[in-house]
Amino acid sequence: MMGSGLKMFAEAALVAVMVGPAYSGVSFETIALTGLPVPGADPGVSFSSFNDVALNNLGQVAFRAELTGTGVQSDNDLGIYSGNRDSLVSVVRQGETIAGIGSVSEVLNLQYPPVLSDSGKVSFAAPLGGPGSFGGTFSAVLSSQNGTISLIALQGEPPPGVGPDVEFGFAGRGFAFFDLSINAAGDIAFQAYLKGDAVDESNSYGLFAENGGVLELAARAGDSAPGTGPDVLLDLRRPARLHVNDLSEFAFRSGLEGAGVSATDDNAVFSNVDGTTHVVTRAGDTVPGDAIGETFTAFSDPTLNNAGHVAFVAGITGPEVDETNEHGLIFGNTENLNLIARSGDVAPGISPDTYLDRFDQISTLNNLGQVALEVKLSGNNVDVSNDRAFYLADAETLSLIVREGDAAPDAGPGITFDRFSSVPVLNDAGRVSFAAELTGLGVDATKNLGVFASNHQGLLRLVVRTGDVIDVNPDPLVVDERTVSSIRSISGFGGSNTQLQTFNDHSQLSFTIGFTDGSAGVLISTLTTDILGDYNNSGQVEQGDLDLVLQNWGLDTTPGSGAGVPAGWVNDPPEGVIDQAELDGVLLNWGGTSAPEFSQNPGVVPEPAAALGVVLAGWGVASRRSRAR
Repeated sequence: MMGSGLKMFAEAALVAVMVGPAYSGVSFETIALTGLPVPGADPGVSFSSFNDVALNNLGQVAFRAELTGTGVQSDNDLGIYSGNRDSLVSVVRQGETIAGIGSVSEVLNLQYPPVLSDSGKVSFAAPLGGPGSFGGTFSAVLSSQNGTISLIALQGEPPPGVGPDVEFGFAGRGFAFFDLSINAAGDIAFQAYLKGDAVDESNSYGLFAENGGVLELAARAGDSAPGTGPDVLLDLRRPARLHVNDLSEFAFRSGLEGAGVSATDDNAVFSNVDGTTHVVTRAGDTVPGDAIGETFTAFSDPTLNNAGHVAFVAGITGPEVDETNEHGLIFGNTENLNLIARSGDVAPGISPDTYLDRFDQISTLNNLGQVALEVKLSGNNVDVSNDRAFYLADAETLSLIVREGDAAPDAGPGITFDRFSSVPVLNDAGRVSFAAELTGLGVDATKNLGVFASNHQGLLRLVVRTGDVIDVNPDPLVVDERTVSSIRSISGFGGSNTQLQTFNDHSQLSFTIGFTDGSAGVLISTLTTDILGDYNNSGQVEQGDLDLVLQNWGLDTTPGSGAGVPAGWVNDPPEGVIDQAELDGVLLNWGGTSAPEFSQNPGVVPEPAAALGVVLAGWGVASRRSRAR
């Protein structure tokens, strides 16, 4: 332990630069609240509820809302809105007639979620009516940029690339377009039913994507399957999602049929990363790795990033394969696929007798080449309370993020994760976010749901929890505190392909939050960067952090030593003996404050701290040791 004289000297030298209050690490911005006026609507019209909040990398949102008030009826009580707190605008409202798209132009409903690009382009699917519809309903895909709505596709119109006498839509099959997505550049992709004299069940399904704003056919059921032989056809009757990256390249899976196709090779994964659609891999192909005689049987929908890498879950068969090891997590491209992990492997980060049992659909492949997914576990001491885990994978390894039953960070002593209630969403900064139900000491139905996200160090933090109190008024002089009763819209696919992204690359999260007084709001949370040296997570490098170092000087925190991490030490846990390395973290960042993730503001190094560093080094406190941070 450091001598009391030196400790008093350190405190006296640094007390003059202490600033700032305690800091929670999360801030909230209110975008819209129920009861407030609706932009673009007549006086007396207000928001009554919110759904499907999309978020882009500029911190803008797009969402659906229900309306109430003067003149609001069942045929005009829905709208889509976009922007931020200071510039929220109406995109479209139910009952509105859209100018410039033809006679079928009245928006009859808005039941589908909007998607949002980084340029602020909002796209949505909606049924249309009007004089040209003769009383019928026509499905449409539309986009809004800078207040102008454009028609992308309309039921009854000819699709690009499919030949004559074919149109969008299929009588009796419901809505013509679905699984709408958008990339950062604003290019749209979707699935569509087709109709025509020469259209039957074998060719009534197509995948479409924009390239530079021009709609193109990506794949159609019944067409020749690229790279498989002249008599092999795409079978898209099982709906398959089209994943498009920011370069408007795409990937998809498809069934196969035709001459020579059997149950062992009747499906494949395709991409057009090099400009030409080709097979990434096909059922019957050899599984990468050392096992002899193992082949693929089936695939999940692939995800695609800007580097042209795909990731998917694959079924496996072979001489030594049974129900315990028949699934694998695959990453790579046409030239080089890698088996990252497979069912039956020992679960990384958990006890040696716990195994990977089943991989769920991959939620995200980001542009760092990372995958986030949920895994079911099996083995000794595994039951329904701890049989699910989230993992982060790269091209070669699988790393544990969190497991059901683990302690929930920042939630309080004795509180653990009970059940995951969303997929893990991964952004292009490598951060992950998810929602989970909680259990444990003091948890009841009013405070049993939390949203968590990892910070820049990979440590999970609690962002918001039911039962929390949030000030929803942006005016710092006016306090309007409300208690959280529900949290929604924790979903989406991060990285390149956006369907309903709620976690952007700056670690902002969008929510629909309900409050105990019956009100609700659209809010954005912003995580902050933990400055090196802010060991107690106060939001600033200050006296409390110095006290943690000095009061525990020389303590060996190596696992197995019995000491553990000192109480109150939250960020950047020490590795080994607490000494000069930890002290440097405080002195070199003294006065630095946590900042929004997208700002990355460095800590300030004031002259007193620098001078004290020299003095302490002269006292021979400890020899410097090198340690990776």
